[in-house]
Amino acid sequence: MPEKVVREFLKDLVRERMKALIEAIATPKRVAVLQLLVDLGRKPVRHKFLAKKFIGRISGSEISRILFKLVKAGLVVKTEDGSFQATELGEVVSTWIRLSTLYGLKDDPTARPYLRESLGTVLQLLNIPVREGGGPASLMEEVSRRFVEKVEEELQREREERAEVKSSALDVVLDRALAATG
Repeated sequence: MPEKVVREFLKDLVRERMKALIEAIATPKRVAVLQLLVDLGRKPVRHKFLAKKFIGRISGSEISRILFKLVKAGLVVKTEDGSFQATELGEVVSTWIRLSTLYGLKDDPTARPYLRESLGTVLQLLNIPVREGGGPASLMEEVSRRFVEKVEEELQREREERAEVKSSALDVVLDRALAATG
């Protein structure tokens, strides 16, 4: 087969794969289903289990459509018995979404002061696993750990720099508000 034909074929495959992936994670509900499956440790679960977990927020028929998109993108696999479980790619994408959310918060001037004071809470909300001591249970845990360490170092440097700079009136108000809620 001529190289140009192969290149065009591969280009089409890549385009279709990217389209399926982006479509699979295009809504918060789709991401929520993926993240639940990843959080279950890639344990296979039935549609009924997912429907119960999302009762009142996502209908059973919508969960079916979401699972179809996640399977099509390779983020989830449907087992022989009809159960669903996250794939390794699903773990990677889920971790990327969580870390990119954390990164966005880190760069948001409104969120930054709260992140500085409550990074642990944000990590819990995003369900980012960071194991203290010992080796990581998975590559995702290791990537998360490294990323969070980098964010912590940056926030610590900022704390130290801010301690050296005279506080503005807004900083004083924010600090008092944080202290009152902490």
